[in-house]
Amino acid sequence: MTASSLTSISGVSTGVDTSALIAAIVAQKGTSLTRLQAKKDLNDKKTTALTAMRTSLTALNLSLAVIQDKFNSRTVTSTDTNNTNVTATASGALADTYDITVKTVATKGRISATLDSRGWTTNLAVASPTDSVNSSIFTPGTPASFAIQGTDGVIKTITLDDSSNTLNGLRDKINASGAGVTASVVNMGKGDKPYQLVLTAKATGTGTTQGIVTIADITNMGSTGLPANNLGIGAGSVDSLASPTTLAGGLTSTASGTATDADFTLNGIELTRSTNVVKDAAEGMTFTLKQGGQTGTTTLTVGLDKAGATAAMADLISKYNQLVKDYKTASTSTKNADGSINLAPLAGDAPTAALMTNLKATLAGASSGLPGTATYKTLASPLWLMGPCT
Repeated sequence: MTASSLTSISGVSTGVDTSALIAAIVAQKGTSLTRLQAKKDLNDKKTTALTAMRTSLTALNLSLAVIQDKFNSRTVTSTDTNNTNVTATASGALADTYDITVKTVATKGRISATLDSRGWTTNLAVASPTDSVNSSIFTPGTPASFAIQGTDGVIKTITLDDSSNTLNGLRDKINASGAGVTASVVNMGKGDKPYQLVLTAKATGTGTTQGIVTIADITNMGSTGLPANNLGIGAGSVDSLASPTTLAGGLTSTASGTATDADFTLNGIELTRSTNVVKDAAEGMTFTLKQGGQTGTTTLTVGLDKAGATAAMADLISKYNQLVKDYKTASTSTKNADGSINLAPLAGDAPTAALMTNLKATLAGASSGLPGTATYKTLASPLWLMGPCT
């Protein structure tokens, strides 16, 4: 006997249409489930709509930041069309002109090998930078110590042992010492000792040593005072091995290796700087000095970056209109074919409506601090001129 036949028999015996009753109960339960499903669907749509608005708001916020940057941005035109002697950038600077003549650029102090008439190295060089036997820095078993001073005036000491008794070993010890120099090994490509050690100050300018870099052999400063190295580095002395403050003797920069400060004139005033990137000579201006020996004058003209500002304003309009479009799409209900209302996910959502109202008021409101004669007193003024915001 089937379930349906039992239902029919029950209906006959009791006079109650149990099939209809069960169908009614199921329909009632289904109505509640349908309402819950509809509510869930609406909440999902609301989440999607709010996510889209958040994305558009983020894009609008970034666009506003770009506008602020572009309003402070300036273009610089130069009579030095090839940018040979000097270049410049400006930010927030007033429209103006600057006349510059670059006499010398700032250079770094340096020690390199002395060359003979053939161009071969006579010191600071070895046949192989990794050979500790035939190209050793000192006699094995008798470690050598050195003091190094860059143009910053800071003195550092190092000691080579048998494991670092090569030109590369000396280079690595110097670079790890914290001295104000960078050590490198350069292959000259000729001579019986083509690999030379080069010490270069980390910073440009004369610093506190009048542009001179020094390296000294301090191995025997307490006894014979003779150098212990095979590189031709002269003997020297420091006042303290642990914390030296003075250094005497050793090998120093030659005239060609002595650092120089930048020397230039700006609007008729002669200036010197230790760096070629000059940020403090004129407010809002950064000058990059590229080559000295200039006989003429470079004229730099500063003006508003109109193209950049225009592009930024156009981008703001686009981002704002996209946000308005997202909001209208998500807050405008529609009517179905049967006359029923298809409720929009953000229809009647008070916080979102208030957000859009406040945003529009902010864009249309007057900006504080502007003079009464200003052409544009609100952010909206140039926006409306450039294109409609929905």
